[in-house]
Amino acid sequence: MSDKSTLALALACSLALAGCLARKDAAQPQPEPDKLGTVIVHATDATAGEKAAAEELKVYLGKITGGVYSLLPEGKPLGGAAAIHVGRTTFAKGAGLDFSKFSEEEYALKTVGKHLVIGGGRPNGTANGVNHFLTRELVSHFSLIFVLFPMA
Repeated sequence: MSDKSTLALALACSLALAGCLARKDAAQPQPEPDKLGTVIVHATDATAGEKAAAEELKVYLGKITGGVYSLLPEGKPLGGAAAIHVGRTTFAKGAGLDFSKFSEEEYALKTVGKHLVIGGGRPNGTANGVNHFLTRELVSHFSLIFVLFPMA
């Protein structure tokens, strides 16, 4: 290929690619807050590590699903929304989980109706539970969906 042909091909590819990319200042559609009807709740007495795990869950759950999630301390009204209770919440205790008996790294995931509890021993159990939920439960299921129903 001559230099002119290579340059013409590069220019054509660049123009085609530029048309496919969104500009930084272009308006991007934003998802509605809590569009999936789920909020993330942390205990009012959560440790810094448990609050960080709840924040990590909020961020990565949003990236995986495309949703926007609220992060609330327990005691705030949920408005009938489903919730993911992170750490040693009153809801988790009411569901029969006694995290004081868990080892430092141990965690549990438990569904109660339309709610999910992720919690564990201190200092790392809750963070381990959130990691497990994000990497093993969500990502593996989303990967399976893309294998079964590939995008065109």
